[in-house]
Amino acid sequence: MLEHAGREVLAEYEFGQTLGCGTFGVTRLVTHRRTARPWACKTICKASIAASPAAVADVQHEVAILQHLAGHGGIVQLQGVYEDERSIHLVMELCTGGDLLDYISRFGRLSEGEAADIGRVMLTTLQHCHRNGVVHRDIKPENFLLGAPTLLMAPAGSAAAVLKVSDFGVSAFHTPGEHFSEIVGTPFYMAPEVLQRRYGPAADVWSVGVVIYLMIAGCLPFNGNSDRQIIKAVMDSEPDFAGEAWQGVSSCAREFVQLALTKDPLSRAGIAQLLAHPWMAGRGGSSKQPASSSGGTASAAAARQQQRMSLQQPQHKAAAAVRAALAAPSSCWQNQECRSRSSLEQRGKVPAQVRTAAASGALGGAAVPRLAVATGSKLGRVLVLQQA
Repeated sequence: MLEHAGREVLAEYEFGQTLGCGTFGVTRLVTHRRTARPWACKTICKASIAASPAAVADVQHEVAILQHLAGHGGIVQLQGVYEDERSIHLVMELCTGGDLLDYISRFGRLSEGEAADIGRVMLTTLQHCHRNGVVHRDIKPENFLLGAPTLLMAPAGSAAAVLKVSDFGVSAFHTPGEHFSEIVGTPFYMAPEVLQRRYGPAADVWSVGVVIYLMIAGCLPFNGNSDRQIIKAVMDSEPDFAGEAWQGVSSCAREFVQLALTKDPLSRAGIAQLLAHPWMAGRGGSSKQPASSSGGTASAAAARQQQRMSLQQPQHKAAAAVRAALAAPSSCWQNQECRSRSSLEQRGKVPAQVRTAAASGALGGAAVPRLAVATGSKLGRVLVLQQA
């Protein structure tokens, strides 16, 4: 039963401008009538999703995970879930500053100091997730939101202070020693073990390493003109630390990124080790200025365009590309029915204490809804459209 089932969301919030539209719903700016605080509300039409078991499973997991992680300042918060006869309304924390990839695209290569600050926030937030039994599984710059719109207009240097991870749409509950086999995520940031269908929390660390490489070098470590080429690069290539993009970068920063991008997950540095690294602690001689601004913005913008082109493919097409690249069995990705079963089986069971707390409303948010948005719903991805 939803915490706010049967209660009109309009009684609690005043609706304003549309922030974005998707296949299954629309996101609007809303203002809480009593506190006058702005939020973002995603309204999903029940009729458009009622026939999708995967949609139900996705929202149940994402809402349960957001409730389980509620209260951490580095995570976009779910304020409440409302249900009426026709729709489900998800009230989310409003983030108005765009995402981290916007930030990188605008400023190009970031200084080592700022990259370390942002990396520290990413790692400490993921450390909180992992300690609470959640693996994100889709870490990338687009899933880190900035809280203030002025950040994209001001000089680089303050993004870390308002950085929040979002989009737990493919995240999963995890128990120690457990391994996932479902291939999810974004090819540019996928760890090798994800593609090998045996992975755990260390895959998130790899993805952070890719993001930090992008911030420092202004380009991606594993590239290609198709998902298949990208996957081959992830599996077979080593990151380039000798090229022009890394000239002037401290050896301490290189060592840090190499530790995060170690292909063997058992040998890869853990979050605690990375947070204690001299570069992360500011003791590695890191520069406060980018190593070189030449071509930085252009290469970051090119990285964004390439990612956007890749992400335009539906998830089942991306999965097919993964399968083809690895010559893996196709049975898990043949159709939507199999995709739904995979989603239900691979994302981890909701811990009993979370189910109980959600049912009673003891988590400080709404209970897990019965219906949901479809795969890739991005419940936490609330971006304000900037006026031209």
